[in-house]
Amino acid sequence: MQKLLIKTGVLMMLFAFLSTNIFSQPAFKAKERIQQLKKIKLLEILNLSEQQSDAFLIKYSSIEKKVEEKKSNLDIAVEDLESAVKRNAAKDEIKAKTQKVENSQKEFMTTMEDSRNSIKGILSEENYAKYLVFEHKFKEEVQKIIMKNMKNKKGNKAD
Repeated sequence: MQKLLIKTGVLMMLFAFLSTNIFSQPAFKAKERIQQLKKIKLLEILNLSEQQSDAFLIKYSSIEKKVEEKKSNLDIAVEDLESAVKRNAAKDEIKAKTQKVENSQKEFMTTMEDSRNSIKGILSEENYAKYLVFEHKFKEEVQKIIMKNMKNKKGNKAD
């Protein structure tokens, strides 16, 4: 447990150190670097053998790509619906776009569940638990860093 706390501390320090570099880059590069960092930290926490790590990374990367694709489809559907609502589109059009959002949400959720089940199938029960905790906390840490970075930028502009 103490080892996990130390690793979490290292993760937070690494984020703090890299946040100015990551978030000053174009969005695509920053996202790519965050994904790389995420994989590195996840492998560290899972403490897999080299062979297990290779197999895990192949599966995890494939899963992440599918999840990102479904998330992108959902985002596009929501933007399309929002646009239709803002321009006071016909009820039929809004109804169709609403249905598309709902379908995209279902597809996204199904993909997320399939992804968790797929990961669960290749990890031990303990490592799967570590994976779930990491996935949840990683997002929170990234959000905190982004918010802190935004506050710092606002504070610097006031000077």
